[in-house]
Amino acid sequence: MKTKCGIGILLLVGAAWAQSPSVDPLAGLDRKAVMCPYNGRPGVPGCVTPPHATYQPDPEYPAKARKKKESGTIVLALVVGSDGLPYEVKVVRGLSEELDRAATDCVARWRFSPASKDGRPVPAEIHAEVSFHLY
Repeated sequence: MKTKCGIGILLLVGAAWAQSPSVDPLAGLDRKAVMCPYNGRPGVPGCVTPPHATYQPDPEYPAKARKKKESGTIVLALVVGSDGLPYEVKVVRGLSEELDRAATDCVARWRFSPASKDGRPVPAEIHAEVSFHLY
């Protein structure tokens, strides 16, 4: 039986200035920052350009979940630090303990180009989807 796992980033919730990426990649996280318009000009002063995933390995489909034929989409909340690494990965909408753990472990390995504000990297909170489907 084939397995298909889908991954996607949903929503930028907030971002802020990072004081020093080498000291604390989450310093100054502002969950109410204004996102730049999708259709253009990220150079608008004060707006935040969302992070982009640069490395998204597929999650491992747990054998126990595969045997039970569990499938669906898990929504996770995470903070992408100014260093492009994921922090504070939490399940927002889960399916089962096994699939939730697999999704969380997978997203913890993702890498991003960080969000930016006025051309400088900043931390940003986003939501991500990880889908598990048996075909």
